[in-house]
Amino acid sequence: MVETVWTVYKTTHLESGKFYVGVHKTRKPDDRYLGSGKLIGWAVKAHGRDAFKKEILFTFDNPEEAYGKEAELVTEAFAARSDTYNLMQGGAIVRTGREGSANSQHGTRWVHRGGEAKKIPAEELEAHLSEGWAKGRGEAFREKMQEFPPTSKGTGGRIAVNKNGETRFVLPEDLEIFLRRGWSKGIAMSEEARKKVACAGRKNGHSHKGRCKLSSAKQEEVRRLYATGEYSTWKLAPLFNVSQPTVLKIVMDCSSVA
Repeated sequence: MVETVWTVYKTTHLESGKFYVGVHKTRKPDDRYLGSGKLIGWAVKAHGRDAFKKEILFTFDNPEEAYGKEAELVTEAFAARSDTYNLMQGGAIVRTGREGSANSQHGTRWVHRGGEAKKIPAEELEAHLSEGWAKGRGEAFREKMQEFPPTSKGTGGRIAVNKNGETRFVLPEDLEIFLRRGWSKGIAMSEEARKKVACAGRKNGHSHKGRCKLSSAKQEEVRRLYATGEYSTWKLAPLFNVSQPTVLKIVMDCSSVA
């Protein structure tokens, strides 16, 4: 019978060198597990598994030693580095059930000042606030969280904004911040794609005849919503009671335009 072990591993993005250190319980140390942290998860989904390599740094036969070693490596200063995907210090064993849960966020608070964000013991919060720190992680941390695009499952409630050909998906509460910085709502589109969206349906008498059940007014509304970047063709289809291919034809079909 294969014994269960606890590994302390390092997952590295081959191109950038950015990495993540964590603990993994397994019976096969060389399995495909790369990490479950929020940033490393987004990074793997954004770049693909083949863009990363995993190294086993230490192997233990019990979780206490494994998490102890993680605590030595993943300190608060380590998690604050720009070349790591770790967001919090290591060393906590997560327990579930009646015992409750204990993790590295328990009994702590995040504060920020001058672009710096750090986690402190809860009892030190008032002292930090009196020194000019503010609660939360601040805009710098939010921008770090926007580094990776949403997964293929959707935007996760985020809103598309674009500037100079770049698209980001931001949290709704951060939208005004990006708009003040010159970003616009919607997905960045090439000039050719913009022309297609603008012209689709304008001359739809023949282009969509027999292929679309929506009136011209509703087709215009489909195009308007799609152009905001907040609605995919899959989201628009049930709103207008038509199929996704129909919505796609409405927003992209310019075959009737000379």
